[in-house]
Amino acid sequence: MNCNPYQEYLGYNQGAIGGIQADFAENNICGYIGQPSNVVSSLVYLVFGLILITRYKRWDFGILLSLVGVGSIFLHATSTNVGQVADFASIFILVTYFLYNTLKNSYYSNLISKLIVSSILFIQLMVLIYLRTYRIAVLAIVLVSLLLLENKSIKKLGNRSAEWSKGWGLFIIAFGIWLLDEFRIWDNDSIEHFINAHSIWHMLTAYCLFLVSKYYILSPKKNED
Repeated sequence: MNCNPYQEYLGYNQGAIGGIQADFAENNICGYIGQPSNVVSSLVYLVFGLILITRYKRWDFGILLSLVGVGSIFLHATSTNVGQVADFASIFILVTYFLYNTLKNSYYSNLISKLIVSSILFIQLMVLIYLRTYRIAVLAIVLVSLLLLENKSIKKLGNRSAEWSKGWGLFIIAFGIWLLDEFRIWDNDSIEHFINAHSIWHMLTAYCLFLVSKYYILSPKKNED
C-alpha cells in the first residue's frame, strides 16, 4: 500500500510519526480516508459525547469521549503512528479520568487524586513516546485498577451500579469481537469497507464508555472539594 497521502506530510517509518504498528482487517484504500468503515463507526463516540453534553450537561465527560472518536478517526483515516498515538492518548485520558473520579469520590482528597492521576498520565505519555509496544499493557493495568477500586467503592457506598455493570459487561463482548479482527477470524474483503469486527468494536465500546460516564454522573459523591 503506497498511496497514503498523509505520509507526504507525516513521514514514513520515522519514530512516532511514520508507519503504523497496529494492523486491521479492513485494508486501506487510496485517498484521505484509508479505512472508511472504521472511520464512520468512530463517529459514534462523538454522538455519545454530544449526548453527555446536551442531556447531562457534563462537558468534561462529553469532550473526553468525543476526543476518543477524534483520535480513532485520525488513526483509521491516516494509518500513521502519529494517529495511533492520538488514538491511545485519548483513551488513556478518558480511562484515567474515570480513575480520578473513583479516587476522589471514595478514597482520597481531590488534591491527592489529582497528584495520582497526573503521575499516571505522565507514565502513559512516556510509554506512548518511548515504549509504544507496552501501551496495551499499561492500559490494561489502569483498567484493572479502575475496576477493582470502583467495584470496592460500589460495595462501600452502595452506589447505583446498573450502568457500571452494563457498560463493562458490554466491553467484554466488544473485546471478544475485537479479537475476531485482531486474529483475522472475521476477515471478509467483500464487506470490510461497510462493516467489520473492528467497526463493531467501536460502536459497542462507545456505548460502554457512555454508560460508564453516566454512572459517574449519576452516582453520589463523597468528596466535593
